[in-house]
This record gives sequence, C-alpha cells and structure tokens, in this order.
Amino acid sequence: MRWTLAVGIIVVGILGGGCTGTGTGASASLTAATAGAAVPSPSTASATPASAAGASTAPSAPTSSSAPTTTRTPAAERTPLPAFSLTSTAFAPRTNIPRRYTCDGADISPPLAWSGAPEGTAALVLIVHDPDAGFLHWLAYEIPGAPSGTLPEAIPASASTPVQGRNGFGKIGYGGPCPPHGATAHHYVFGIWAVSRTLGLGAGKTAAEVEAAMGGDILGTAELVGLYKRQ
Repeated sequence: MRWTLAVGIIVVGILGGGCTGTGTGASASLTAATAGAAVPSPSTASATPASAAGASTAPSAPTSSSAPTTTRTPAAERTPLPAFSLTSTAFAPRTNIPRRYTCDGADISPPLAWSGAPEGTAALVLIVHDPDAGFLHWLAYEIPGAPSGTLPEAIPASASTPVQGRNGFGKIGYGGPCPPHGATAHHYVFGIWAVSRTLGLGAGKTAAEVEAAMGGDILGTAELVGLYKRQ
C-alpha cells in the first residue's frame, strides 16, 4: 500500500470533481485519497517511504556519455512488507461493487474480512479511496488486531469500534462510491495495514494524522479492489 496505496494515496489537498456532491470537508486536508505521500500500498508495500502512486518518478537528467551514471531504483531496493488477505462477501476482487454500498443505494459500508495478519498485530487501519478521482471514502482505525477477523456491514459513524476518521465528503464514517454519471468505471481500493501497536487516536482524524501515528510500526498489508460505474 512502495509506500503508496496501490494506485495512489495521500496528497496535499483533494483533487476535486471525482465524486459528485462533495462537502466542504473535501478541501485542503491531507487524505489517503490521492497521490503524493507516505503510506505503504498493500500491493507493493515496502519498509521506507517513497513517492506516491499516480505520480511517476521524474526521469533522470541527461548525462554526458563520457561520464555515465547509474540510476538507483529505490522501489527495487526496499524490502516488501508481508502481505495478507482482505475479502468481502459482497463482491469479488476487481468486480462491480453492488449498488447497495454506493451513493445510489443505501450508502452503507460493505462487509469485510481479513486473514493471515502477521504475528504481533495489535491493531489494523483501513483506508478506502478512489485513485481515479483522488478521493477518500473511508478511514477506519483502532481495529482490534488479530490474525483474522471481520468488519460487519453498515458500520455507523457513531460506532466505537472501529474508530473512524473524516472522509472526502467532510463526514465521519463511510461514504460510498459516487463517480460522475457517464464516467468509466472507477476503482475503489480497500487497503488495510497491520500495526504492531494501537494508535491512541480518537474519531475524526485525517489520513495524514493516522499515517503519522502508524509511523514505521507497520507489519503487513492487504488490499481489495472493487469497481463502480453510474448509469
């Protein structure tokens, strides 16, 4: 989740317009919705921060043929974090997310289950974002650590477990997929991180605050990607 969410995570400021009806909270706060910061990607996680997804590494400046240089590839030099599994009974990986879990339906969170979390996992952090729009849909943390576990359907914003942060709509809790009408299907990345300690955070935090609290204490990562297109 490389230290980036599969195809993108955390940027200074929301890239607006990806979801309709965004609230004022989708302004300039750091969020795990877009490219440009340092949270590890479940699919390509690593032990040290790097550039964000969606932002390719700039090419090296031309060098003289008489003084060739070797370009280092940090991503290839970092040790990947252990991966585990994240699934949902509502949809299979890279298939359509049912309307029920979107802004066109009940707009409730889907059921999720993880397994194979690394030994020593004390807590888990869940970040759900749309990398096609650079938009944060859900931030949940202080999920009790265990090798396997579940999150039920329709977790309310007022739930004490998990603790939830503020999404791109400016609200605490889950905000379902809501891409523009007529747009091609957007990808929704459900990324989860196993952390070796609890974070001690209250509700309403930003992705930047959660990422900072995790620090270097991430033990492993997993992700589930769903699709949604509005008719």
